[in-house]
Amino acid sequence: MITDRQVHRIDPASPRFRAVNHFLKHHRQTTAPRQAPLWCTHHSSAGYTGAIWGQWMEHSLWLRSLFVSPPHRRQGLGQALLCQVMQETSRFESSLTQLVAFVPTPYQGLYQSVGFHPADESKLPAPLQKRWQQAVDHAKPWHLYVYNLPTP
Repeated sequence: MITDRQVHRIDPASPRFRAVNHFLKHHRQTTAPRQAPLWCTHHSSAGYTGAIWGQWMEHSLWLRSLFVSPPHRRQGLGQALLCQVMQETSRFESSLTQLVAFVPTPYQGLYQSVGFHPADESKLPAPLQKRWQQAVDHAKPWHLYVYNLPTP
């Protein structure tokens, strides 16, 4: 069983994939489509405590719905989720060049603490530039952050 600060990637065929999506939906977060990479944290007594999923966009992975349940915040779970995604994608996804996140103002420090940096939208692939522009057009209070993956 998944416990404490351990982060696990959930296989789309696993029943846990549906359970983690239920956790996200329960907390009014966007759920992961079946083809999306999905990671979670789980506590033996509290159930799922955090999750993050991504969407492939050309040579980028757009990180979506990083969420940690309120009672489990400020315990390093968000950082653990981001670090696991960074570690796994840099090892196994050779075609990826960057991780991209649209970051709400209060969470900029979290992303910076693990190596993300503010970015210019011109560095994004066209589909992500379009998504970013939609966020800007809707006056979302987000900031564009990128983590450049090490080249092999």
